[in-house]
Amino acid sequence: STPSDDEPKALKHPQVPLKRDVSHKSMENPISAIFDLSDSVSSQVPRIKKMIQYTGVFVVVWLAVNFVLLFLFLAQGNLGGLVVFFMLFIFLVLGAFGLYLMFNVSEFFDYFSRRHLAIKLIRDADELVHVPQGRDSVQSYITYLRKVNPKLDQEILHQPHMLHTPVLLMGASGITYNFDAHIFKPPATTFGMFGFGHMGYAFYLKAYEHTPSLNEVLALERAVQDITTRTVTCPSRLVVLVDKKVGAMVDEEVYQHVTTKKPVIKVGRKKCIMNLQVVSVDEDNTYDFVPVIAEGTQELP
Repeated sequence: STPSDDEPKALKHPQVPLKRDVSHKSMENPISAIFDLSDSVSSQVPRIKKMIQYTGVFVVVWLAVNFVLLFLFLAQGNLGGLVVFFMLFIFLVLGAFGLYLMFNVSEFFDYFSRRHLAIKLIRDADELVHVPQGRDSVQSYITYLRKVNPKLDQEILHQPHMLHTPVLLMGASGITYNFDAHIFKPPATTFGMFGFGHMGYAFYLKAYEHTPSLNEVLALERAVQDITTRTVTCPSRLVVLVDKKVGAMVDEEVYQHVTTKKPVIKVGRKKCIMNLQVVSVDEDNTYDFVPVIAEGTQELP
């Protein structure tokens, strides 16, 4: 996060020693030790998910058999087997409820794995990110983004038309918006028609020579929503780039907005959450990210 005016610049990126000497004994940093414990738990997730899948297959088979037995009882009209019929019906309901619970547990482990990976990526990332060479701040940031995300770099290499700097984009309202960088990959035809296949990708960047106000940030969100209504492609990230090497601080309102709220964008009948980030260039020619977002190497940013 961005330091306050009275916070020393040196404290912007605090460094925590891995070990410290207490009474001639080495003691591990408790945060690192706790994260190591989390690593051991995360390593068990694939095995547990397989167990859940096997159990789910067993429950589905049992539900199918149970349903067939119920159908046979109904077809025969045997009232003498009424007790058995109700027992099978109860087992069917309980099995369906158990399958629903297993689905929720599986989703939880997926969520846990994503969160753990995000924390690990941030922990292992470089503490100071220097601005790479470029003809301007926009090109420098795109160079940085492609460097930290090999998947994005390969996508642009194979499909150079994905990247536009700058670009004019029209929204569903007919208004044309100006962005300094836009990366766009349309969704697959099958996704729009049947809901499966590649869902598309959209990245937006707007550069300012001053610290943007909250109204300017909200206007960008509305512009992205208008464009998304026309393209029906979920925006992954909106970057507000502060093109000013004076160590400009983010306004308190903007800081609270980007760190506590996630813009919800309507995509057709569905909704998606867009990552909003303010990136500024500090006096030491390094990036300051508000908030810090983990950069996965296997997913588009």
